[in-house]
Amino acid sequence: MVFKLQNWANLLLVIVFFTLASCQRSGPHQPIKEPFNEAPGLNENYSYESIRPTFEKFCSACHPSLSPPNLLNQTDVLLYVENGKLLRAVTDELMPLSGSPQAKEFTEEDRLAIKNWIQSVKDKNRNDESTPDDQALTTIDEPLPLPDRPITQAQDKCTNCHGADGISSIPGVPNLAGQNINYMKAQLNDFRTEARLDLSMRAMKNYAVNLTEEDEQMILTFFNELPVKKQPMLTHIEDIQEKITKGAELSNRLSCRNCHANDSFVATNPNWPNLAGQDHTFTYNQLNGFLTGDRANGLFMPGILKSAPNPLSKEDLENLSLYFRSLGTP
Repeated sequence: MVFKLQNWANLLLVIVFFTLASCQRSGPHQPIKEPFNEAPGLNENYSYESIRPTFEKFCSACHPSLSPPNLLNQTDVLLYVENGKLLRAVTDELMPLSGSPQAKEFTEEDRLAIKNWIQSVKDKNRNDESTPDDQALTTIDEPLPLPDRPITQAQDKCTNCHGADGISSIPGVPNLAGQNINYMKAQLNDFRTEARLDLSMRAMKNYAVNLTEEDEQMILTFFNELPVKKQPMLTHIEDIQEKITKGAELSNRLSCRNCHANDSFVATNPNWPNLAGQDHTFTYNQLNGFLTGDRANGLFMPGILKSAPNPLSKEDLENLSLYFRSLGTP
């Protein structure tokens, strides 16, 4: 009886030994790792050039003309891979823009291909392999730090275009630092209802309709509390100081600062926009839109501009825009 028990004990030890051995990392029963992709062959080590045609077909209509990044520039793309924003946009189906022609043609296989390329880049970077993608990653400047306050996901989407400090780095995109809450709230509502139709800002409707009331108030307060800073001189524009001086004279004639930038560089009415320190390309486009009728939600602005003693020229609009950009706290 004792002999039989010893035999059974020995047999059990043998079974346990082989079971444990087979469960090592190289054994046939290693833990199952959920694959990143669901289609065969998509999780290979993609090069940027292999995924670039997908970006060009589905993303180049909006990026970078409407918002960053430039997905046809490898360094830009790798930065957005590194900070996680590209994966979030693809995973949350924020791109391609809902309702766009690109979105209608975009398949789940395309989405998986992008996600798997992102994972491939992350894997290579994690393993510190010397590849062109990794070399690009190591040369990217650190992203601009956000202000010392909690940033929600909704705010993060806004700072992509409007800047973490409320100063946009994209020509034609407005600076929102110090902007009036009432004015920004009215513009978001106009984007939702399509009372404001601006082709260069068509993405705004998609963002606005998906904002919760709490997120909206948090975003508006965030930008409103940022300081309006004096912008650096645009030295590449010929005769810039002369243009600013002419813009100041025109502003005085039309009494622009009486509404849009008092001595403290804020609008005199909370329902009106601050223009001090504003991106000059954005201001020019809005003034021109009021004159041409392309922007219809400007209350009195179209009438004020059209009733100027002398018809305003393109040069006048440029000078006004440059003048307002030059205002702000040093």
